Amino acid sequence: MGEDIQKPLTSRMSVALAWGLISSRTLINKILKKHSISDTGAETYISELIWREFYKYIMYHNPHCMNMELQTKKRNIMWREGKQAKIYFQKWIQAQTGYKIIDSAMHQIIQTGWMHNRARMIVASVLTKNLGIDWRWGQDYFRSVLLDLDEASNNGGWQWGASVGIDPKPIRIFNPYSQQERFDPDEKYIKKYLPKDYDLKEPIIDHKIARAEALARYNLNIIK
Repeated sequence: MGEDIQKPLTSRMSVALAWGLISSRTLINKILKKHSISDTGAETYISELIWREFYKYIMYHNPHCMNMELQTKKRNIMWREGKQAKIYFQKWIQAQTGYKIIDSAMHQIIQTGWMHNRARMIVASVLTKNLGIDWRWGQDYFRSVLLDLDEASNNGGWQWGASVGIDPKPIRIFNPYSQQERFDPDEKYIKKYLPKDYDLKEPIIDHKIARAEALARYNLNIIK
């Protein structure tokens, strides 16, 4: 619920859910007492809760997926390694990728221990697709900083972001520029979290080049 990342439209109940202060069932019952299931907001929020429970189901029946791709055919992806991988990963953590929407989101998680769900999708896509970094690195970093950490949801989100988990599409590559235009058109989110002395003019890797490399990494010859 609440895809406009610069607006406070989310419930912010994820921390309470993660710490066991309230259950998904209780939340759903409370929602349905006040709203019809046909209400867009209620339907969307309940859908997100169902996804949360679904990821728990997946983890319970596939405990190996905590550190292994759920899709067996995706277990041979050649992630970037060595010094360059470490440099890229640190740039991502330190909010120095040059993609403003990414760096804003990374500042948000550093400052608050929380990140909007849409922003989580975008930063995961850029780390794994644009930078070619193993999704497990991102999963472990989020585990270390998120106040609303839920192991199953964190794992499911990262595997989805890396296109190696529950997703019928062979690969999703989010364009950070179009994502910014769509979800933060007025740059309110960016202005809130990016420091005033932020002066990165160019990304650490061009999106067009990164996209081509990602398709090759996933053994896909797709031109769009």
